[in-house]
Amino acid sequence: MTRSRHDNRKYAELDERREQVARLYLKGYTQRWIANELGISQSSVSADLKRIREQWRIEAAHKYEAWLMEQLAKLDAIEQEAWAGWERSQQNSVTITNGPKGATTSTRNQAGDPRFLDMALSVIERRCRLLGLGAGEETLQSLRQATQANGENPELSESRQQLDRLLATLAERAKQANAYTIDATPLNGSLPYAGS
Repeated sequence: MTRSRHDNRKYAELDERREQVARLYLKGYTQRWIANELGISQSSVSADLKRIREQWRIEAAHKYEAWLMEQLAKLDAIEQEAWAGWERSQQNSVTITNGPKGATTSTRNQAGDPRFLDMALSVIERRCRLLGLGAGEETLQSLRQATQANGENPELSESRQQLDRLLATLAERAKQANAYTIDATPLNGSLPYAGS
């Protein structure tokens, strides 16, 4: 259904009026005063404010979702670095020493630096808090304690198994959380109208 020029002008005037209502409302004026100032009824001001608040709520939801996605992307980048550091810390250490008889090479096996696991766990905890997934906090805390307690243990196998189980649980919860995300389609900047 297309709008006529008259309808477009009517909606433009309504947009302008709502902007005036919003400005005056934000300055603390009462609905009655706004109605008198703009020469409209108080019920029109009330209806305009209802639409304005609805628009503010929609815009706030979009801004929050954009902020949340940005924070999650930052956490993803940090977590990737933590896992890359963990992998590097498990690689054998090679030392070359120059002496009177020539160069000698020694290799030392490394179990991995648990500080990288601690960093990954910290990121997972923050992601859980951002997504409202507080149920995994006890598991994360016990995993953190196990990682710290096993800091000198070359195997760390129990901690790795716990971490694998935790990551599987978090992946499943993230899938469930994605089913309830807010629609992030951009707004065109105009205020919604009744019936549109």
